[in-house]
Amino acid sequence: MTDHIIGHLTESYSGPALIIRLSSLVGSDPENTGVRQYFINYLKSNTLNTSLLQKIDIPPNPENCQWREDADTKFAQRLSQAERNLQECKASQNGSKIQSAIVSIARLHSHVGGNHNAAMTRLSSLRELVIDPAEKVSLMLAIVTENVHAGQLHKVQPEIMRFVASNEADHYPTQVAVLKAILALSHINQLHFQEAAKILLSIDQLPDYPELFTVADLTRLTVLSAMASFDRARLRKDLMNNPKFIEMPDICRLSCDALSEFCSLKFSQALEHVGQMISNYLFADPYLTENVRIAAIDSIRRSAMLSYVSPYESICMNKMAKVFNLTVPQTERDLVYLIRQGLLPAKVDTQHCILWANKSKQRENTFLLCEKVMSRFIATSSAMSLRVAQLQYDVIVGGKKSNSDERLTGQFNIQ
Repeated sequence: MTDHIIGHLTESYSGPALIIRLSSLVGSDPENTGVRQYFINYLKSNTLNTSLLQKIDIPPNPENCQWREDADTKFAQRLSQAERNLQECKASQNGSKIQSAIVSIARLHSHVGGNHNAAMTRLSSLRELVIDPAEKVSLMLAIVTENVHAGQLHKVQPEIMRFVASNEADHYPTQVAVLKAILALSHINQLHFQEAAKILLSIDQLPDYPELFTVADLTRLTVLSAMASFDRARLRKDLMNNPKFIEMPDICRLSCDALSEFCSLKFSQALEHVGQMISNYLFADPYLTENVRIAAIDSIRRSAMLSYVSPYESICMNKMAKVFNLTVPQTERDLVYLIRQGLLPAKVDTQHCILWANKSKQRENTFLLCEKVMSRFIATSSAMSLRVAQLQYDVIVGGKKSNSDERLTGQFNIQ
């Protein structure tokens, strides 16, 4: 199983994204020495990231200590050579070569040394040098990507929102799709699931961007965010009937099953599949931290509770607890939360373990429903009466028609 996961990660991601996810994999199972050793070997073969190796090499291995010393020396030499190359480009006053030299230094910091803040500083210095609009967009995407790698998702929102709202965004649909997905990740990180779901659903085609995420990642996060914030009617409309999710490959089968079961009121199975989706596929997702996972599952469960209690005047909390695989106190805690948030007009009878619906609120809802039905009935009856009058008295509404278009006259009697 571990080899399969590592193989999937190495095939799907590249650069710092792969390193970050392997690091998350090590953190999710600290006792798995095989995963840790694989990660150490990968760092030693592909990077000179001594700070990250030091964090995971516990207890320290003497061989790794010697490697860190050699790696620091090699990185200093490569960085010095890159700086000298930049000075030569500046002396020649060749703008394109200067840009290439700065990008090389930033990539050295990011991909080799693991210092994303230093990479951002280098890339930001290019903002005044880049003139071509396409290169500006690519530069902005590179800076935003480094922000994400550095764990600073909250800093990317203003710049992305300004660009997406600008007129230039229409000329770069691929980059805009990636930036929107990053914006959605920032909302998920802040527990704003509804905003994240809206943004992801607004993307015509979910992008595959190995530097950060895959299409399957975004699909699962879309389903997770939507289930945590949308009601069943909206889930059916925006996801169940959406071609982007109907024709998904088998890799997202758990997401589709969870969504389908939630809409079919099979809440226990839906929550079980959500848990499996997170534990099997999203456990190494660096943007889905522990508090985000807990908040998402809690939101989905509470949304399911609202759908479960809506048809009834009273609910036995013992039966409800079995449906959601919870204890009665846990069920009561969630119900009290929904009542305090104003989402559930009801009251809890702790002594008898019963949830009583608010009858006054029910009468108000029933009256409003009856009012709508009667309004439709009156409108339909009025239209029918007018039609009967037109037929009975041969009334023609509209401009004069030619003889060939005139309808036949006749009598219409109501029995």
